[in-house]
Amino acid sequence: MSSEPADKIIENEIKATLASVNQQIRPNKLRKMVCKKITGTNWTQYQRVLDAMIHKRSLQTIKVEGEQVIQPLRDESVAISSSVPNTEKSHVRTLEMKVPFTIIKYISRKGSKKRKNIELNTKTKITFDADTTKALRSNLSSVETSILTITKTWECDDQDEDEKEAKKRAKALMKTAKLHISKMVKSNKENPDRFAAKKAGGTFAEQAETKKRKLDAVKNAKKKYQKRDNDENYATSKAEKKKQRKFY
Repeated sequence: MSSEPADKIIENEIKATLASVNQQIRPNKLRKMVCKKITGTNWTQYQRVLDAMIHKRSLQTIKVEGEQVIQPLRDESVAISSSVPNTEKSHVRTLEMKVPFTIIKYISRKGSKKRKNIELNTKTKITFDADTTKALRSNLSSVETSILTITKTWECDDQDEDEKEAKKRAKALMKTAKLHISKMVKSNKENPDRFAAKKAGGTFAEQAETKKRKLDAVKNAKKKYQKRDNDENYATSKAEKKKQRKFY
């Protein structure tokens, strides 16, 4: 018995991946992305599914410098052809948001715990554009803004009422995911220290406060010693103590 996953799963993953990228992609690069996410698939199955999708014209391809590349799915809502005829339809809806790169770094901390929580609660998938992904991997700090994509995939049968309800639920979940990100963007404007990468010693404000306290302590110590050295009584007391010292 074959251990390959159903072709429908591969087809849906190809659609979801193409919906999350913002530029043309080569078939081999797409294959690596899909095979990495779907356990049990292989190059042969991927190519078989891809060829069928191209033949059905559910994907658009063009030639760039003599090489075939696949166009990304940029439509807000894209219907996906199902491998189970006349029973179910799969749909993909995407939403792009332009956010500060600080937010991307924030939701990617500690194994992307924040991002995964949003995905789990809203049943969506959050991805970043190629430049942002590269900046995260290289730990660059020069990037200021990024493109964040929220992708929602859902299935429903051919009955119009069910499809409308499924679409309504999908839109509500995407709206919730967008709300989470929007709240972070707003909070980042009001309190940037909360989202800034912490360094040793705490936030930037905490580090500045610590530095100020140390400088004040040094200044106060200098004043104390200067005042003590200028005090005649202290000088006399010091001389007497020195005179009374006994050596054995």
